[in-house]
Amino acid sequence: VKTGTNATTKEALMLFPLYEDGSLQELGGGREPIEAMQAFLQVAKALENLHHHEPPHAHRDVKPANVLVRLSHEGGTKRIDKVVLTDLGSCRPARIYVRSRRDALYLMEDAAQRCTAPYRAPEL
Repeated sequence: VKTGTNATTKEALMLFPLYEDGSLQELGGGREPIEAMQAFLQVAKALENLHHHEPPHAHRDVKPANVLVRLSHEGGTKRIDKVVLTDLGSCRPARIYVRSRRDALYLMEDAAQRCTAPYRAPEL
């Protein structure tokens, strides 16, 4: 807690693990099908956790660059060991009610600013 002249300011620090092996985008293709499916299932589990949160949230920017990887280096072969979904800055409540044209325009503008166009849901 930091105290000022007439106010108190609180500061929160967050600590995240370091994934030095980069993202799925940096890793590129050419993975074995079973390895790719295991990574996909981990991303799906992360999305399931967001969707079952109360209230449910939508990530809105799932793309290879937002999936960090940790590789195992067994037997001289680099295999995907774990993936983590990152960049939660575009997360929003999953249930949005559009009641007017203004609401729709706001939703589209917000998505245009925070979501990567090729990966954006068509309804956004």
